[in-house]
Amino acid sequence: MSIGANDYSTPDEEVIFYLDLSTDFTKEKRVRKAIKEFISEYNELHSSVSYGLIMFKKNKEIYSLLDENQEKLLESVSETWEQREKEYSYFENGLYYVLAYVFQKSRTEPKVYRIIVLSDNPSSQTNEYHTALYNLILKCKNFSTYIDIIRLGNQKFYEDDVKLKIIASETFGGVLYCRDDKELKTYLLSLTESRREYSMREITTGEIDKSNTLFYERLATDLISLTSEDTKICLICKEEICQICGKPNDTLHKCYSCNVAFHHCCAAHYSAKNNIGIPYIFRCPNCGALLKIEEKYVLPLFEKDTEEIEKKPRESFLLDEKILAQEKVSINQANIEEELIKKTEEQKEKRIKVGGYFGSEIVLGKDKSAKMIKKTRKSKEMSDTKTEDKKQKISITKLNPPVSNQSVKFCPLCGEAVKGSQFCPKCGSKID
Repeated sequence: MSIGANDYSTPDEEVIFYLDLSTDFTKEKRVRKAIKEFISEYNELHSSVSYGLIMFKKNKEIYSLLDENQEKLLESVSETWEQREKEYSYFENGLYYVLAYVFQKSRTEPKVYRIIVLSDNPSSQTNEYHTALYNLILKCKNFSTYIDIIRLGNQKFYEDDVKLKIIASETFGGVLYCRDDKELKTYLLSLTESRREYSMREITTGEIDKSNTLFYERLATDLISLTSEDTKICLICKEEICQICGKPNDTLHKCYSCNVAFHHCCAAHYSAKNNIGIPYIFRCPNCGALLKIEEKYVLPLFEKDTEEIEKKPRESFLLDEKILAQEKVSINQANIEEELIKKTEEQKEKRIKVGGYFGSEIVLGKDKSAKMIKKTRKSKEMSDTKTEDKKQKISITKLNPPVSNQSVKFCPLCGEAVKGSQFCPKCGSKID
């Protein structure tokens, strides 16, 4: 189940631009114009979108503007352009910052996050940085987050090409290579078109890797106690006393973000069906905050389902065994009846042969009377074979040879055999 899956309203979307531009390949005016065109078209395709900007200043100072409107974003690009880092790329560090923001915001509200990186210089960070970033990317897959990278520069190949493609592909994004800064606007607009179908799509996942359990436990927040001012009605069962267990001691607790109340029993049943991939961590059905309850409340529900699943095949197996046993009894009864009939018939009459193996068969009854029955099948077959042999052994002298309607004559001049003609076909002589 996706971490974005919920019963509340459709989540908003935030597009974050990370400008990792440390060379003079492109100018501020062109970048600003391309982003403005992108925002204009994106707003026509999507509603309720906010924007953000990440950029490194000199001395590795990070500048961030997040969850703001487009006017603020465009102003920030102009104001911070000359202050940006112009020697080194801090590609991994910038993405760390963005993903940390995504995780933090996802604790209280689910969103679709589009991260667009403009980079013109390969990172000089060690492989340890990339490995750490990749581990965060794998966690990011469980949120509705997409990363697209546009590499600006006129080179055909870059030393970090493989790294960029791995990062983008893990989040259903892509890597584009813009070798002419005049085409930057075209590349940005192509991202708008290619992501229309993904804008509100949820990334579906199975169970979360156990090695990441602690990470999600720290992101989620426990249900907290109600105050005297809170409404004492459960959001799920709509009652003050739990309608599932009926126990008055199942006290209400609430979501820290929106203050709606839950019974532990109701929350456990809801989490069992609507968790994020960890049975006891779920999103508040009212506000989307990431919540957790004690594992002991949820696991018995899973164990019960497992027992029912295991019980059904066992019952089916026992039923099959019963059917087979009944079939065996029926077969045995049929065999016994057949044997009894056979023995009874043998007692009633006795058969003997007269005249050797191919002779006639006589049946002697209890009254000592005898009657002849038809010849055996084998003797009949032998008789039929002899008859066929007799039919085949006919003297050749009794067969009449075929009579020809035409006579053959020989040419008196050349000796050629002529048939059906008065003239020889070879020499032309007339034949009498």
